[in-house]
Amino acid sequence: MCTSRKYASSSTCPPPPNCCDSKPYTDLATGSSQQKAPPMFELRPTLCTCITAALSLHTSAMWAQAPEKITAKPHVIAYAVQPGDSLTSVIQGLQLPEHSAQALSRLHTMNPGHSITALRPGQTLQIPENWLRQEAAHVRVNHLSCTGTLLPELSDGRVLAQDQWLAEGSTIKVPAGCKVGLLLQDGSRLQLPSGAVLRLDVLRHQPLHKAPLVQIHLLQGKLGLDIYKQRPARSRFEVQTPKAITGVRGTQFRVGIAPDSQATLIEVLEGKVQAQGEADPQNQTIEKREGLVINAQGQNQGLEALPPPPVLGVAPQANAWAFMPVAQAHAYLIEQLGSANAMATDTPPVTQAPTVVATADRSPQAQLYRAASLTRSGLQGPSATYAMCSHGQHCGVPFDLSEAHGRTKRFELQQVKGSAVQTILNAQVPLNTTHMIATGLAPGRYHWHIEYTEPSPPPQPDHTVRTQGDFILTGQPNVSAP
Repeated sequence: MCTSRKYASSSTCPPPPNCCDSKPYTDLATGSSQQKAPPMFELRPTLCTCITAALSLHTSAMWAQAPEKITAKPHVIAYAVQPGDSLTSVIQGLQLPEHSAQALSRLHTMNPGHSITALRPGQTLQIPENWLRQEAAHVRVNHLSCTGTLLPELSDGRVLAQDQWLAEGSTIKVPAGCKVGLLLQDGSRLQLPSGAVLRLDVLRHQPLHKAPLVQIHLLQGKLGLDIYKQRPARSRFEVQTPKAITGVRGTQFRVGIAPDSQATLIEVLEGKVQAQGEADPQNQTIEKREGLVINAQGQNQGLEALPPPPVLGVAPQANAWAFMPVAQAHAYLIEQLGSANAMATDTPPVTQAPTVVATADRSPQAQLYRAASLTRSGLQGPSATYAMCSHGQHCGVPFDLSEAHGRTKRFELQQVKGSAVQTILNAQVPLNTTHMIATGLAPGRYHWHIEYTEPSPPPQPDHTVRTQGDFILTGQPNVSAP
């Protein structure tokens, strides 16, 4: 594990182990017949690292104030004293000016009526923000998948590796046929499809306030973000493009640069964000399921409603499904998946929603597709994941757990029936398991949840990583609404 602040430019972590041959699936559950057996799961222990996996956190929160640039003039912050805090422990989280006696005198002046030498839990301490000590933070490459010969690399030409730690200043280039996932130390996620070029301008952590400072510059392509919804209120997370800046806290959204027009496209799936074009006088708030285009001149083009995903229905021919057209859609993104939690790719849009024919061999494993609609301006709406089962009334749905290889994982699967939720599976998964199949599932809507502990570079503590998502399993070809 690389913990050096200079890692992004000078030192190198050892590469991950080579891929090994996959072992056969091993059924870890028991049951009677396939038709009547309760849902169970199978595990495949595989060490291959170049595998697609998934990211979908549905969080909602709003940065209640206008986003400030990380480089903006610092001001006073209010620190809530925690149990066990003392003046000594608070000072350890600060970077005081050279004249510490004068600094302590100023701290007394800023907090009249409160003793700073006998702190009480719940007491609010006013502190200049530029006194907060900052430490280097890192991100981990938790997903790396390529179908061609070219591999993602850093700006100095070094090839990116699975589980590699990256620091402030790193630039990542994702070639065609590849996709990369990055995991921040607070559990926030970045998803880079093919063609993306990203620079980590600021990547720091404030120990006292437990507030991450992140500033990302998207130079080319598209970026998906799932921001940890419980980030502290004073944390900063900004995404910049050549013509716009977006500030967020606790939300799920995408930012992209149109290759032809060089416009910035912002799509909010959960929560709210604020964006400002280079030529705009003020911020624009973007609500859930809204999008915004900022043209190449840095001008806000107005809010647009994001279209819903196409619904899966019955095709005219026998034994086939079809994606039904959406009135607000100009085009569609239809992607076949290898697992229910697969990471999104840069799929070419199609103008007509296609027909999907059921497999002739009636495989017990479902066919998986992700579908989304596009507006005329190129904004992409929320997606829906469909699992199509041609094997009678029960099917298996695969999951990719390679992101958490070498870590103890907990997997939970729930079936949603209206307002009722029934837990189907809740199990701890072995350390080296990278694939799992939930079998014996009946048609319906399902919600999945994966949780594991992520180690952090010293001296920062380990933290819990959670991912979740949904899919709709349909048996014989019939109408199923997202």
